[in-house]
Amino acid sequence: MANPSTMDVIFQALAAVTNNQAQGAPFIVNWDFGTPTLAAGVIFYDGYFQATTSGATVPLPEPTVFAVFIQNLSATLNLTLNITPGVGGSATTTNLGPNGLWVLLDPPEVGFGVTSIVLTGNTATVPAMVLVAF
Repeated sequence: MANPSTMDVIFQALAAVTNNQAQGAPFIVNWDFGTPTLAAGVIFYDGYFQATTSGATVPLPEPTVFAVFIQNLSATLNLTLNITPGVGGSATTTNLGPNGLWVLLDPPEVGFGVTSIVLTGNTATVPAMVLVAF
């Protein structure tokens, strides 16, 4: 069951790319994102959110959130995200392939933030892991 709660959101990630076609291969690039932290007052988390074919609105814990983590948990189906940013931004629609991940993290909370998220399963209901925070 998804429940609002209070916590900090700490993002830890490392992107590693190996280019075996570059001169002097292998050429390895590591990007350490560090540990940006959002001092969240409230979060919404659902480890198995159901994105129906008619669209399912993610309940936001505040009118604007500054941390959004969405992962398509399907191994075969696409997931459509309709993201509406705060003041001054335009709505964005994107597709996540199987096991795809979409992340927004703005620790100082100075960007647009997100005011609405609708997830849609393209051909059937698609499970997604969802974490949003303010």
